[in-house]
Amino acid sequence: MRHNTYEGLHQNANELSAFLFTVDTFILSLKDSSIIQFKPDNAESFRNWLVSNKVRDCSKDDGIPPAIKINSEAQKPSSQSLLSISKLYNYVKQVYTKTRNN
Repeated sequence: MRHNTYEGLHQNANELSAFLFTVDTFILSLKDSSIIQFKPDNAESFRNWLVSNKVRDCSKDDGIPPAIKINSEAQKPSSQSLLSISKLYNYVKQVYTKTRNN
């Protein structure tokens, strides 16, 4: 049985779109296009919870269908999708830079 909530996280699984893990922090992209970070007590357990709730792991799936990557004539991703991916990338870069400088 999947649980829709995770201790310490204010959002439910159905509000999450994608995640990345960096150093000790999960960067979470929400379906409303906002980005948050979360530091669980047990990173492996949290990652397993995300995967069991079918939250996309950006390190394995960038969200761009293979047909679009291969076929330049295919329909391009929506500007909303590109904006979310861009925001997530910039946020991860910012967190990574801060972590390296500390």
